[in-house]
Amino acid sequence: MKFRWRRIVIGLITVVVVSLAIPVGKELIDRSKAREDLNRIISELDRTDPRWRLEDVELDRHAVPDESNSAVTVTAAHRLLPKKWEPKIDAELEKIPPPIALRKDQADKLAGELKSLEDALQTARKLKDQPIGSTKLNYTPDFLSTLVPHLQPPREVASLLVMDVTLSLDRKDMEKAWISNRALLNTGRSIGDEPLLISILVRFAIDELAVRNLERALGQGEFKETHLEERQRAFGTEMEVPHFLIGMRGERAGTDHMLSNIENGTISLLRTLNNVGKKKKSDSSSIWDQINEFLAFSMVLRSHATLLDLQTRLIEAIKLAPKERNQAVKEVEAAFKQIAPDDKSQILVRLLFPSVTKMAQAEQRIHTKLACAIAGIGAERFRLKKNRWPDSLEELVQAGCLKEIPIDLFDGNPLRFRRTNDGLVIYSPGLGGFYDGKALDDLGNVNENVIRVEFRLWDPSQRRQTPLPPKGDKQ
Repeated sequence: MKFRWRRIVIGLITVVVVSLAIPVGKELIDRSKAREDLNRIISELDRTDPRWRLEDVELDRHAVPDESNSAVTVTAAHRLLPKKWEPKIDAELEKIPPPIALRKDQADKLAGELKSLEDALQTARKLKDQPIGSTKLNYTPDFLSTLVPHLQPPREVASLLVMDVTLSLDRKDMEKAWISNRALLNTGRSIGDEPLLISILVRFAIDELAVRNLERALGQGEFKETHLEERQRAFGTEMEVPHFLIGMRGERAGTDHMLSNIENGTISLLRTLNNVGKKKKSDSSSIWDQINEFLAFSMVLRSHATLLDLQTRLIEAIKLAPKERNQAVKEVEAAFKQIAPDDKSQILVRLLFPSVTKMAQAEQRIHTKLACAIAGIGAERFRLKKNRWPDSLEELVQAGCLKEIPIDLFDGNPLRFRRTNDGLVIYSPGLGGFYDGKALDDLGNVNENVIRVEFRLWDPSQRRQTPLPPKGDKQ
């Protein structure tokens, strides 16, 4: 009887050992091949882009002394705002077409809100002379939980400056409106060359505000020639920044940083994924977690290799001219979508690869809007000199009001130019290729769902038009 039980125990142990040996053996074989592929990709990256890792990307960022660092000024202005401040009239102002004046109730409400924020405004206006900013980032081992609380102050300070531009225009103080528009653009630039996609998106949003508010300023009055030249140069400088490229190099470096830390045992795969987005982190793990992590190691290596490959292909695509770039970005997106949903070796790729097409389109939209604004400012300068609108963008170049005709980053063609009944518009057909630049032809019936990639100017006689009545009121 004793001998029989011993045989049963030995048999059970043998079954367990054999059962474990098969997946462990397969895992070790898969791991060896995946490591070989990953090392090949890393070796190529080391050869073609030696400073691609996260520590080098961070070290290579532009250092800015505190006395000229716009990020320091943004933080100082933000501290003077009420905690959890939210503009009460911000959304209402956004819906007012550029040449339409504020109603008295809107102006009074805006003035009342800004009255208590004067100290913050005085500090925020100092940004007009600080076009460069930088904030040191403290990356966490998993990269995903790196804190970016410094991105909220630029958003709120930008909202404050938008309100200041709007009130200054209502009071016909073009000088102050120009100062706050300069400060507004520099609020976004305070983010600097931060290698995070979220940082790039915040900067895009503030760039768009700067363009929109300049369009409104020129729909309400006139700037001096020197002010126009300054804005043209500033927008040109901003457009030259390879925002998406900076963000993607950081994204690639951050992904490598996280996966390398998983592979060398600094952090746990399962705990990292379970803790994403959670305020309270968990450090507990069971024996089953450890077994699963062991068996998932080849998946980490395989996903690591695929992510580096896709991200590098995307980074190279971003460097191309507009038409070639758009096609190359689509090809990378297509390669990502070809990964089978049930391919367990690419689980992390599906989790960590960003929506590259949307990011590329965001940069195309903002940079093309900046280009439209640059050309629009040139048209306004031409009008001041010649007392008439130009007949084409070519005429702006000939008159020295524009260095060259800007390119539409959506299709690689020159921007479109159209005279209107009350001025002119420089525009892009946009992503779909069908926008005709007519969204603001009828200011009383503006379709708010139309995405305007344009810069519009009005005849002097059509600027600062009578306020529109509240919606629902009869004309």
